[in-house]
Amino acid sequence: MSTLTSRPGPRARANAAAHRRDWSTIQQRQGFVCAGCGARLPLQDAHLAGRPGSGACLGPWANAPELRAGLCSDDPRTGRRGCHEKMDGGFAHDLRDRLRWQAACRLLVRVGVPPDLELDGSPLAAIRCLVRFAEEAKGTAPDNRDSQEEGP
Repeated sequence: MSTLTSRPGPRARANAAAHRRDWSTIQQRQGFVCAGCGARLPLQDAHLAGRPGSGACLGPWANAPELRAGLCSDDPRTGRRGCHEKMDGGFAHDLRDRLRWQAACRLLVRVGVPPDLELDGSPLAAIRCLVRFAEEAKGTAPDNRDSQEEGP
């Protein structure tokens, strides 16, 4: 009788590699507090514009550290609802949009200003525009930073 073992797929492996590579930088960037509410609670690595392969169509860019943040999670002992679950569950659109605009600003610093960038739309549209600009105009990949920047 054989037992089946489940191995992580390519997306799960890419997410785990990005977490190992960037998590300490993300936590330091936000002062080790929740990017949503500022609480000093255990944090989860949140993909602010969806994970690779999601409907956001960002591909591997979804794992870029600029598009991730540390968010607090639900606490079953106290019943406190975490920012990660609020955002992912669609319970806090204002929080989601604020965090996505912050992510768009971080990405803008990294890739530059595309000529067709519109900041009057949704933050996700701005992020998509920045990713498109980075891939087409600059030939930049999410794990291939410009030579002026440090890190992977």
